[in-house]
Amino acid sequence: MNRIVRNTLPALCLFCLCSSYAFAKEVLHSSVSPEFPKGLHYQFLTQIAEQLDVELDVLPMPFARRLKSLRDGDIDIMVGLREGIEAGDDFVFLEPSYETIKTGFFALKENQHKYHNDNLKGVTLATTIAKKSDLQNSFSVQQDMKLVPVSTLEQKINLVLMGRTELFHHFIHSTLPALKERDLQDKIVLTDVERADHTRYYFAVSKHSPFYQRRLELEALIARLVDQQIFALIREQHYSLETKDTVIVEQPDKKNKKPTCDDDECEREVQ
Repeated sequence: MNRIVRNTLPALCLFCLCSSYAFAKEVLHSSVSPEFPKGLHYQFLTQIAEQLDVELDVLPMPFARRLKSLRDGDIDIMVGLREGIEAGDDFVFLEPSYETIKTGFFALKENQHKYHNDNLKGVTLATTIAKKSDLQNSFSVQQDMKLVPVSTLEQKINLVLMGRTELFHHFIHSTLPALKERDLQDKIVLTDVERADHTRYYFAVSKHSPFYQRRLELEALIARLVDQQIFALIREQHYSLETKDTVIVEQPDKKNKKPTCDDDECEREVQ
């Protein structure tokens, strides 16, 4: 009897181990900004994972590291890639874009009407866009500004408060509640500098990921969520009612153009 138990036990353990692997869900690896570990992008990724019926593993990383991880295949999917970032041979943008967002230029309230598109030469600007050419491609700004590269919205706000830069630019929908949280909504405000157009944002999947084989399924899922305005609803619920009316977010055009740009560091933070 003991011999039977001894002989059967290893086989039973192996069966249980194999069964656990067989019923284990596939894992979708991604990353978000450490500033917003459970923020909007995390919620978007959660929606994708739930619809795919897979587990979600999210590791907070700065934008540059997220992009490199996507290129290297260390993460499967990334959210918040602005049109214009060059995909190269390492990842593909998933069509359609999931939303279109407007960014704005912010300054101290006393300088709100000081800056315009035609008088920005020599102005210091805190930015997460790496090159002046990228800024010119994204904005109706063709002047020689002095760019101060930073990684976070908090750094941008602090630089303007301390007088280290005259302006910063960031996403309107996330800047307004951030200013309100710090009771700075009457001290730092949106300026008269205008953007030439709105910017589309995408999910992207690494070509080194097993989910690359499911890219058509992913694109169909994103298109359905856009059509049902699920992303817009998640965003609306994410932000407070006080700022909801000032958020400038448009539903993307499903026939929009594919992203083209010469630089993979066009933008470091999207949230």
